[in-house]
Amino acid sequence: MHPTLRHSVLGLAKFLLVVVVSVSVGAGLGIGLSELGGRGASDNPPVAGGPSSAAPPPAQDGATGTTGVGDPKRATVADPPQAPRIRVLSNSLRSAITASGQRRRRARLVVRVRVTARADATDLGVPRLISGDNDIEVDPDGKNAAGPLLEPIAAGRSATGDLRFETAGDLTDRLVSQQRATLRMAGRSVSLTIDAGDAETAAAPSDG
Repeated sequence: MHPTLRHSVLGLAKFLLVVVVSVSVGAGLGIGLSELGGRGASDNPPVAGGPSSAAPPPAQDGATGTTGVGDPKRATVADPPQAPRIRVLSNSLRSAITASGQRRRRARLVVRVRVTARADATDLGVPRLISGDNDIEVDPDGKNAAGPLLEPIAAGRSATGDLRFETAGDLTDRLVSQQRATLRMAGRSVSLTIDAGDAETAAAPSDG
């Protein structure tokens, strides 16, 4: 081969080799930059206000669960009423003194009670005496003795009175033997330890 032609062929070969290497390097750089750009975009948080950003939840306003001050739908939760203070000062159970009353085992339980209303006015309703299966109301004939206990009591005021309960038969026997009962008034239950005194659970006397 002529020296000049050989030189030209070698130069062309070198040129083609440089072109191939350049193309390969360029392609590799392009792929690397593309992967780097995608990774950076996925690591960055969404811009505020963008389509993927979520609005923060409304702030809760205390225990009411309403939103914002001045909310027209704001609900006011009333405090539960305070139960009255009930104190049993004394009680006594006395047997009937008449022959017919003794045959029926009749007795009268008198419970002296003091009630103090707290922050709210108190209506005691109808006081009841509960013992076993028996549930009896206060004697309606004893209103004068009960006095202000049967009327609403103003907040911060106290009232004292005697509650009278008429018993007979098995109820009287149970109160004497167990000396326990429950006073129910103003939605509260108060345990009583009965002072039986001279009450007895004797059988009805014979007529003979």
